[in-house]
Amino acid sequence: MKILKNILVITTFCFSALVMSYNVIAAHTSSALGNTFQDEKLGYSIDYPSDWAAEKPSDYAATFSGKTGTPAYYVTVSIQNLASKAGRGKYWNVESVIGDFKNQLRSGSADAVIFEETEFTHQNGMKQLKGKQFKAEYTIKGQRVKQWLIVIPHSNLEIFYAWSYTAPAEIYDTFTPIAQTMLDSWTINNEEQ
Repeated sequence: MKILKNILVITTFCFSALVMSYNVIAAHTSSALGNTFQDEKLGYSIDYPSDWAAEKPSDYAATFSGKTGTPAYYVTVSIQNLASKAGRGKYWNVESVIGDFKNQLRSGSADAVIFEETEFTHQNGMKQLKGKQFKAEYTIKGQRVKQWLIVIPHSNLEIFYAWSYTAPAEIYDTFTPIAQTMLDSWTINNEEQ
């Protein structure tokens, strides 16, 4: 009987620890998208969690991640504006952008795996924007990382938008709902009609 009681105490303790761990993770993933990033030069707006930070590392990109000291600090959602050949850039079409990203991943990590490469449709107001997406998993500086990349063209054919979500593999699934909600809030200017 004493052995059974000890097993129940251990099981209850383990279950309580599991529930507490789940509650901590849930608290980090249920952040309200209380902030909006809007930049006329970049041509879009996107909502992001109120406890995250937005940065513009260049004139052509924006990044969003959790603040220092939080698990979301290691998570990044980014959007890059890439010029097409028509916009004096190097990309002919969505496929050339996707191909370049895949080549960069493979050259940066010998164990890069690319999967779920499919067509992608982004609902932008009343308009659907057609592009492509893929997911990848690779190792960088000893850390296993997962990434979701989406490329869509602007209707003016001068810009391609590359939206990505990147996180350490062990927390990727935990933060995917926030990345998805951010993606759903992303509005590209002059594409509503």
